[in-house]
Amino acid sequence: MKMVFSGIDIDLLHATLQRPSIPDDINLNDLSNLSNLDEKMVRSLNGPRVADELLHLVPNVRTYRLALCAIKLWAQRRCIYSNIMGYLGGIAWALMTARVCQLYPKACAGTIVIKFFTVYKGWKWPKPVTLKNLEEHSLGFRVWNPTTSMQDRQHIMPVITPAYPSMNSTYNVTKSTFAVLQSEIRRGALITGRIKDNNKATWETLFNKSTFFSDYKFFLQVTVGGATKDELDSWYSLFVCSVRVENYYQRRGFVESRVRHLINSLQDSPGILRVPPYPGTSSLIDVYLFFSIFFALQIRLSIHNQKQQQRKKGHRQWTKSARTASANSPPGTRTPAPRRPRWTPARSTRAFTWPWCSRQGRAATRGGSS
Repeated sequence: MKMVFSGIDIDLLHATLQRPSIPDDINLNDLSNLSNLDEKMVRSLNGPRVADELLHLVPNVRTYRLALCAIKLWAQRRCIYSNIMGYLGGIAWALMTARVCQLYPKACAGTIVIKFFTVYKGWKWPKPVTLKNLEEHSLGFRVWNPTTSMQDRQHIMPVITPAYPSMNSTYNVTKSTFAVLQSEIRRGALITGRIKDNNKATWETLFNKSTFFSDYKFFLQVTVGGATKDELDSWYSLFVCSVRVENYYQRRGFVESRVRHLINSLQDSPGILRVPPYPGTSSLIDVYLFFSIFFALQIRLSIHNQKQQQRKKGHRQWTKSARTASANSPPGTRTPAPRRPRWTPARSTRAFTWPWCSRQGRAATRGGSS
């Protein structure tokens, strides 16, 4: 169940245990609690079980929490904090931060943040991020294993949960969102490197808000709405579920869950390079009637534009080499300029002129002078 409590988005999960009563000090890490449960119930229990495992696997809980708060704030400011939109969710950022804490057990929170970008800048994806060895038990639940599962082998950026059954928390990542994540991690590594080197940058620069709508030129807007609230509820009941739902966040979550399929369809088009989505939604007129989802479109250059840019690049390189040769030559001497490349537009608009159509051409053909 999705809800907003005091301005915080909360996903409330439900699970039914085969027990007559639930004590206050129940140990969810006990595998006997998973007996006689289906896969959906096990996934619901996996959230608190992973949280308990994290606190036992990190060397310093206080340092881990401080570093994780900084990483989550950075991800939210840079618009890469959304699991359902193809980026990373809270559990994925928590697992990645915990792995850095394991690699540097005696580091402070600031050092953990700096090492976070250093480690994942050079991470060899799709090598998975794991906190411990994966476990197999006789309960029969499916565990993430790329050697036996073709679906697991296709994951781009796997971050594996430590609790049994181990799952990939980043299965929604696409090629477009993966490129954005890599770009932001490289930016973070560059800024934190300057912070480390004699304070050449500040922490405020790292947490600057993303300029998503000014970084791209083309956008796609998907708007979902209805003339009245009853029509929107009827559409949701007809195409999604038979039960009439009057929850705006549940309708929005259903539409956002289909975003990954739209991104995969668009980025496979021949003229589109990437389709990074904007993780937020924009409400129009009334929060219960209309909301929009935005995508950026990076258009692939055509062959005509690529050749024209290559010609211009060659002309700029010739100009630079000519200036360098003249600057390095001794005074009073003439240095021959390098050979100039042939640069012509991809499609010439100059009309051809016969030699005898001009006065100089007629004189040259008659052998005389005009």
